[in-house]
Amino acid sequence: MFTFLIVISSIYSSLLYANVAAFRFDLDFKNYDDYLEHSEDAKIDPITPYDIDEFFIEFICLEAFFFIGIIMSFITSYFDIDQNKWVVDYKKISMKYINGRFIVDFITFIPFAFMVKFKYSRLLIIIKCMRLQRLSDFLDIN
Repeated sequence: MFTFLIVISSIYSSLLYANVAAFRFDLDFKNYDDYLEHSEDAKIDPITPYDIDEFFIEFICLEAFFFIGIIMSFITSYFDIDQNKWVVDYKKISMKYINGRFIVDFITFIPFAFMVKFKYSRLLIIIKCMRLQRLSDFLDIN
């Protein structure tokens, strides 16, 4: 059930972050005043602070959920097809996760778009779309 929730969240977050990368120009600026000045020059409707707060609440909730998913991946048993049994040893589970999906999960968890600011830095958020690889696990696609 948790895997299903992770897959649905991955799809939702990928759509959300693709939308942010395409349309959230405020992320390219160090502060809101610089953004307002730019939006007046570019003659676009600025995003309000309320919209920004709403996005950050969604962002924090999604990232917290994915962080729980990372923790769960270290302790969730898996079925070993070669030995035809469930693996419940935490060391083996952790090693399988570290050698498999951990790097992708860790990289997508890092908020690159919020750590660095430069023109078009919002495009770094597209890295989070790598979470869609979870869909292949859920559908058992190799």
